[in-house]
Amino acid sequence: MKKVMKYIAVLLASVALAGCSEDGLETNNGSAPIVLNRFYPTTGGAGTEVVLTGENFSERTEDISVRVGNHDLKVIGSDMNNIVVMIPRSMGSGRFEVSIAGREPVHTLQRFSYVFSGAVTTLAGGGEAGDMNGIGTAAQFHFDDADNGGWRKGSIGVDPDGNVFVIDIVNDNLKKITPEGEVTTLVARCTNGDDNRAYAMDVDDEGNIWFVTMSGWAIYKVTPDGASNYVGQSPCQPWYMDVDSRNDRIFFVHQADGSSSPLFEYTISTQESRQIATETCYSAVAVAPDGSALYASNTTSHCIDRFPRTGDGWGPAERFAGSGVRGFADGTFATAQFSMPRGLAFSPSGDLFVAGNGEWGGVANADQAVRRLNMADGEVLTVAGSGTAGYVDAFGTAAAFSGVMDLTIDRDGVIYLFDKKNNAVRKIVYE
Repeated sequence: MKKVMKYIAVLLASVALAGCSEDGLETNNGSAPIVLNRFYPTTGGAGTEVVLTGENFSERTEDISVRVGNHDLKVIGSDMNNIVVMIPRSMGSGRFEVSIAGREPVHTLQRFSYVFSGAVTTLAGGGEAGDMNGIGTAAQFHFDDADNGGWRKGSIGVDPDGNVFVIDIVNDNLKKITPEGEVTTLVARCTNGDDNRAYAMDVDDEGNIWFVTMSGWAIYKVTPDGASNYVGQSPCQPWYMDVDSRNDRIFFVHQADGSSSPLFEYTISTQESRQIATETCYSAVAVAPDGSALYASNTTSHCIDRFPRTGDGWGPAERFAGSGVRGFADGTFATAQFSMPRGLAFSPSGDLFVAGNGEWGGVANADQAVRRLNMADGEVLTVAGSGTAGYVDAFGTAAAFSGVMDLTIDRDGVIYLFDKKNNAVRKIVYE
């Protein structure tokens, strides 16, 4: 990288000197082909300067047009064999398209791999378990139930105003966290005993919080002012749920037993339910924003499955992302690897985000990250975290989580994480 930056500096200096005599600048030969060879570096984020090499370019930067997908890149220097461009924010991966003096564009064979940036911070809690309201890290949650086998889980959701809600599972309460990080208790006791706690929770578009008890399977709706109302009976003992109140539906994942965790669809107005899938260990569910498909985390095949909408129902499961080999690797939908994927959430742009399981019951897991399924490019990308557990606020893969069981995304695309082992709610500002 130092060699690249040194070269760029020399090139820009030479172009600047040549610019003192503009009439003497060499330009593209319209009767000869434009040759585009290679570029370096081959990966980077917003602000990265890339050198494209070839033949028959131009010393006039105004003659040169460079694009990746729908993004126009700024040309900051050039000579007859080199072009220097700057990568714009949120560009995404793709091949460079170069046009000189309005001629037919030429493309690189290799794709540039864009690295999205995600700034990870702690919104509230962190570290020691407890039950204390407060602001930021002064507050305490008790997410990690290692003393009870580590199998309990909580949930996280966000309302239209950016308030985050969590099921604080060991403390058996529903907490509200404002955008400023102030933690208060919305429902002091969700249920009435250790065997009847709430695991599954979601927030609808109107800011209502929905949760279900484990033993009684009772569905409750909590209004933004904290009033709790009984709705009906869940068709199963749910660990995850996704509320689609616009279409009068709730989707549930039955409690995992290691071999079978079926999916259910529940109609809110009629309290009727039907089973969508059986004999597969699903762990989370999310309906596409346009209602065209249902997505579920498959912890048996370590993949993300898709159920296409077929009239009034759902088609059979089809593998959407993941190679089927347990691991931790980005790549195309077909080649990427997951390790017991869990929570799912769609972003406002329509991409699907996945929370790595982390440590379930104290067993180390290869996936301690948040991954993005880029629907446009068909690629799986790591947003933040890695294959190593820890507790680090940082950018991208330098950040560390421990047992990210669930996630939610607000209207601005900000991601919030239920970081179980760290007893924390983490926040990712992602471009």
